[in-house]
Amino acid sequence: MSSNLQQAREALGARLRELRRASGLNGKQFAAKLGWYGASRVSKLELGQQTPSEHDLIEWTTACNAPEALAELRVQLNALETFYNEWKRQLYAGVHTRQLGFVELNAETTNYRTFQCCVAPGLLQTPEYAYHRFEYGAALHRVPPSVEEAVRLRMQRQDVLHARGKRFHFVITEAALRYTLAPHDVMLGQLDKLLMATALRNVRLGVIPFGVLIETGAWNEFEIFDDRLVTVETFSAELRLTQPGEIELYKRVFDQMAEAALYGDQARRLISYVARTLPPAADISRGGEDRPPSSNASNS
Repeated sequence: MSSNLQQAREALGARLRELRRASGLNGKQFAAKLGWYGASRVSKLELGQQTPSEHDLIEWTTACNAPEALAELRVQLNALETFYNEWKRQLYAGVHTRQLGFVELNAETTNYRTFQCCVAPGLLQTPEYAYHRFEYGAALHRVPPSVEEAVRLRMQRQDVLHARGKRFHFVITEAALRYTLAPHDVMLGQLDKLLMATALRNVRLGVIPFGVLIETGAWNEFEIFDDRLVTVETFSAELRLTQPGEIELYKRVFDQMAEAALYGDQARRLISYVARTLPPAADISRGGEDRPPSSNASNS
């Protein structure tokens, strides 16, 4: 299924194709009129395989003798750019800059839901765990680190967990408990914080154990802010989905994940079991012979 981003790009491309066809020119002729070498760029833009620049739109509407279409195309391009924010553009001043936006977004949200398959949710992270995640992100994207400020802002965001009238529902998989994304002592501290989170009045924390049948694959992590916004993270970008149909889809997926999760005492037993049996990184590097037994045994 195409994402909101790709749908918007394809819709913009289809409109460009309509304008080009109305001009009576084929792709090769149109490229020549624009002074572009070959027709491949025209084809990529029309098929939604490439995003046009505003300058491209000006040239396109001029070549089509359709200047009245420029305003409409600009609106489509601006909408497309709201779906896709490149990490480097967000983080150009340091990894802390993205946290600034989330402080305000969390403060405005009443019903917050997040699904995380491989990492502890940001609102439930310890400072030490968050430090390692930000340090990795800064290195991966080659942006200024500013890790200490990013950690401070993430911890500031967590104040919202105690605000009246707000609800927080976190669903994570057992993999998020077990993946060694930080030194062993940091991982143990993170598991302790997840245990404490289960006792917070405004928080509901569910853990999907290994071996549970779930119809929806854990393909990507996402956050739902009330019924107005879904954010989906990839390695290179963040999608911000605002169309009602897309939001309803992610809400259904979240509900399916939540139905498969353990809560309360069962979740606490699983987290405690992982903390007791989590091997140091040196043991994990040797392969499967030192792995602890399946967590399903701890659910009895």
